[in-house]
Amino acid sequence: MDHQAIAQILGNYGEFVGAIAVVVTLIFLAAQIRSNTAAIRGSTFQAIYESTEALNREVFANPEVAHLVERILSPEEAFSGTDARRVNAFASRFFRGLDNALYQMNMGNLDEERFEQTFTRSALFMMQAPAMRDVWENMRHLYSDEFQTTMDDICRRAANN
Repeated sequence: MDHQAIAQILGNYGEFVGAIAVVVTLIFLAAQIRSNTAAIRGSTFQAIYESTEALNREVFANPEVAHLVERILSPEEAFSGTDARRVNAFASRFFRGLDNALYQMNMGNLDEERFEQTFTRSALFMMQAPAMRDVWENMRHLYSDEFQTTMDDICRRAANN
């Protein structure tokens, strides 16, 4: 066997080893991407959860806010003046959190099942209150068409509960 034939054989082995290395690298990268996606989903849910908990802590820590929320959830309560502005601020914060969750779900950072089990249920509970539905009607134009459609569906379902 001459040097050229040996070089050809070694070159073929090198190509084969290189191809295997490329396949192994691609498998490794796919696993890393999958792991990264799971981490992003977990941190996205955690961030949204912390935002929700901050609102809850505010309600629990401040008797005035707790009383306002209690009044919001009362079916016969009407609001005017400063109280109406407070209800609008509370509702706006609530809607922004839901809007963010919907956006994160659409971006693939939050799975649809988690969105339905957590955020849709919370929205259904809150939107049973006529005051929240009234505020939504007044503020809906501030949100995307997709969020408006989602919230309108939630409002219809909540009104029927």
